[in-house]
Amino acid sequence: MAYDEKEERKFESHIWIGLGGFFTVLLIGLTIMLAKELLVIRNGECMTIDYKEGLGSTVIMTEDAHRYYVDLQGMPLEIKDGKLNIYYYKGKEAHAQPQTAIWFWIIMYVVFGGVVGVSVKGCIKHLKPTHHSERLFGKDIIKQKEGKI
Repeated sequence: MAYDEKEERKFESHIWIGLGGFFTVLLIGLTIMLAKELLVIRNGECMTIDYKEGLGSTVIMTEDAHRYYVDLQGMPLEIKDGKLNIYYYKGKEAHAQPQTAIWFWIIMYVVFGGVVGVSVKGCIKHLKPTHHSERLFGKDIIKQKEGKI
């Protein structure tokens, strides 16, 4: 079996397409998470609590004397003057969530978008014919491309 540079480049482009597709799905998931958070912030209820560094979980007391615990450990939080806003929909206090820090969203979009961009560039690079292959087979290929043969 002879070495076929075109087939190898096509195979390498499939790797880039797979990587780009995977990170595109992650980017779509990230956008859905951000949209859900923005909808809760815009349409939901807000409770402001005092926040101290190292706080593991927070208790939310509702009007009907129910207690709900919100786990804040390891989350990038948006804290202003020692206060933390927790958002929830009325009747769904158990699903309350704090606002995620904006820097977290920016970093995630830069990383995921960057990988998608690199994947597109890698795919284009591997699908283009190389000058090496043109030199390998002679000037006839260049002439065919220009329509001179």
